[in-house]
Amino acid sequence: AGSEEPTPMEESTSLPEGFFDDPIQDAKARGIEYKDPAEEEWEAFKKEISAEVAAADEAQAEGELQDTEERQLDEIEEQMQAWSRVRDAEIKKDQVDEKLKIVKSSKKEDDSGDSDMDDDNMDMDEFLDWRLKKS
Repeated sequence: AGSEEPTPMEESTSLPEGFFDDPIQDAKARGIEYKDPAEEEWEAFKKEISAEVAAADEAQAEGELQDTEERQLDEIEEQMQAWSRVRDAEIKKDQVDEKLKIVKSSKKEDDSGDSDMDDDNMDMDEFLDWRLKKS
């Protein structure tokens, strides 16, 4: 009669899955770890969400980097335009200085040319008036 009774080890391997109504007891009887399907689904969901969040963060960081680069390029372009205006102003200043030197030297040489001086002074006023806009 002793050889007919299976040992406890044989019982656990010979029981089919779902033998017990309680899934925890069924897994315990078969000698395997019980995994709650809802918990497994929750873990899979969390993994998928974390992957999506990581992808979204990466996309956002890439977008911010691109926006920063575009903004920096725009600022560089503005600086180049500002330096160009400064350079133009310096060139005009040099031209005005040259005209003033010419006017002063011609004034010393010829005191009788008052009408020409008035025209030259009007031209100088145009160059010296910094409030005038370029057209």
